[in-house]
Amino acid sequence: MLINTRADANGTGSIQSVSNSNNSHVGLLLDTSGGNVGVDKSFPTAKFHVLGTGNNLDDYTPLAAQSLVIEASKGGRNTNIGAQLEFAIPCNTDGKSLWGQGRIMTVAAYTGNNNASGKMVMGTRRNFNKLGTGYQWYYGNDLTIDGDGKMGIGKLTQPQQLMLVRSSIMENCKPCLGDSQKVIRPGKEHFWV
Repeated sequence: MLINTRADANGTGSIQSVSNSNNSHVGLLLDTSGGNVGVDKSFPTAKFHVLGTGNNLDDYTPLAAQSLVIEASKGGRNTNIGAQLEFAIPCNTDGKSLWGQGRIMTVAAYTGNNNASGKMVMGTRRNFNKLGTGYQWYYGNDLTIDGDGKMGIGKLTQPQQLMLVRSSIMENCKPCLGDSQKVIRPGKEHFWV
């Protein structure tokens, strides 16, 4: 691997890692003028720009080569510790005090060996008594998709139905569904429109 620096007539520069002296392949590029970083992208258009050829939706490869991978280094299979992508913005109007506001997290669906099933949990941060130990700024387990493709809303445990809702969504669906109204009751029914 070689490190190459370049600058245009205006002095705008970049630092590149290239695979050969012909500069034919850019592995990593730092655009020093805009602060953008490109992975396999010569002119990154965002703060972090990854270019790949794409992945097949039906690929079974453990880690696809054309992906961005977020890895948690915690050893073993744990159902409450995993990798996450967190979205943060300031919690004050002055633009300071950066806090996570939402996250997408994956954890193991099962703790045993030889089962790579995962669980994806999406949640937003709010001040509530999540653990029964007092109010704190926790992430809610707002939407959970388990390894069987079942979805839980407001529920982290394994849903037994295709969609499990922790409490009723609607009492009277007639205004939104007309005569084919269907009330969702906790753990009782599937929902369709």
